[in-house]
Amino acid sequence: MIRVLVVDDSLVVREIITKILRSDPEIEIIGTARNGVEAIDLAARLRPSIITMDINMPIKNGLEAIEEIMAYTPTPILVISSLVNVGFAFKAMELGALDVFEKPTMGVWDGQEKLERDLKAKVKLLSKIKVVTHLAGRRREQKLEGSPLAEDIPDTSLTLPAPEISRKEQTCLLPLPTLPQISADSSKRTGTFEIVAIGTSTGGPKALQQVLSPIPKDFPLPIVIVQHIADGFTEGLVDWLDAECILKVKLGNDRELLQGGVIYIAPCRSHMLVDEYKQIRLDDSPPIGGHKPAVTALLSSVAKAYGNKAIGVILTGMGGDGAEGLKEMRDKGAATIAQDKNTSIIFGMPKVAIDMGAAQKILPVDIIPLEIIRMVMG
Repeated sequence: MIRVLVVDDSLVVREIITKILRSDPEIEIIGTARNGVEAIDLAARLRPSIITMDINMPIKNGLEAIEEIMAYTPTPILVISSLVNVGFAFKAMELGALDVFEKPTMGVWDGQEKLERDLKAKVKLLSKIKVVTHLAGRRREQKLEGSPLAEDIPDTSLTLPAPEISRKEQTCLLPLPTLPQISADSSKRTGTFEIVAIGTSTGGPKALQQVLSPIPKDFPLPIVIVQHIADGFTEGLVDWLDAECILKVKLGNDRELLQGGVIYIAPCRSHMLVDEYKQIRLDDSPPIGGHKPAVTALLSSVAKAYGNKAIGVILTGMGGDGAEGLKEMRDKGAATIAQDKNTSIIFGMPKVAIDMGAAQKILPVDIIPLEIIRMVMG
């Protein structure tokens, strides 16, 4: 049985979420909380399988609650947020939450069976993930208490709003460690790389932050990305990553000419492709494997348009989207990378790609950007 703690300051929302989840025989609601203080207490006492967490709450907000829960009683957390709070939702994932979902309301959700199915499926999926302790919450508490041990725990937290000195103003990059060589088949590799294509799903926002934020401002290639995420959250993802990265991050637009040093995120409800003219094409064809945008659609188009002059990357995610596209890229002579099991929130998409023989290299998420930089910039 999946034991769920529902946290939201709105009684109506708590009741809606509870009703939806209780309709599944595999899910049990073990408690509800109205604010972050209650959430922290119940998480410690009830030890739920998963917590659904609101952001804007009195006394102690969702971000503060997530930080403390992940420091002392690490638990899978699904942020259920309104679209006006998307920036805070991604901050929550930085603090240890696993995914985001749009907050239900009577008017929006009435009769929308698919969204209800999606919420139940998301809760079931995330409840199985083993999460790790995040020390930021302990460091914050020890600072408040004046503990000398506070200095021994690295501060991994960031403040909202964005810091005065943004990532885009940073120009230095630490020396890169020596990495194992990666290259496409020598018979197919000629010239230099011209594009990087990345696909990811559950756990992707944090993984993308880890991969993209070290890329320096003089990186010469466009980076195109498909991230599976709840409808309405893509724009928030773009804004959050744009604040976290040195390179510009934006939504891809139809017939937009790709530019080096720019990161393009696929918009909701359209496949994002690239064509032989090195421009983005948004495609309204049916979902592929239930996904729209689909990672495989993007990677297949990159294979056709760029051949052996591309780098393809599959990051954490559920299912197998992207594996076939990455295999097409490798067959065309491209360099291909999959995230390893130890650093993947869900080792689904990378595993399928690896098992298919699509990935030349299997790397931890923090090494992937260094390898991309090495391949492209030497």
